[in-house]
Amino acid sequence: MKPKITKEQAKAIEVLRTDNNDSRILEMYVEDSVGYNCASIRDLNLIELANALINGYVVEKLPEEMVREFYDYNHAKHEQSEALSPEDHYTAGTEWGIRHTLYLLDIKIEGIST
Repeated sequence: MKPKITKEQAKAIEVLRTDNNDSRILEMYVEDSVGYNCASIRDLNLIELANALINGYVVEKLPEEMVREFYDYNHAKHEQSEALSPEDHYTAGTEWGIRHTLYLLDIKIEGIST
């Protein structure tokens, strides 16, 4: 099973892989010599890092990205319909709920106007 890691950790792994093999990356991790630019992998334990190097990894989405995808999905669904069915009212309400929640929390996500 591929572990979930952050975008920063994935970038750090790719940066380290430009000049090092996976064994060397693990050695650098243990020696605490991965460098400042790749410090995000220190948030992984050794087993998680080894798992990511061996099996690959999945980059976890930020909460903002998940909200944006959900909003885009509902927005596209709403725009495709011509007549307002009960499902369309749900979709429109979902869009409003997302926009209103972001407004109340003073959160800005590109592409979602509040």
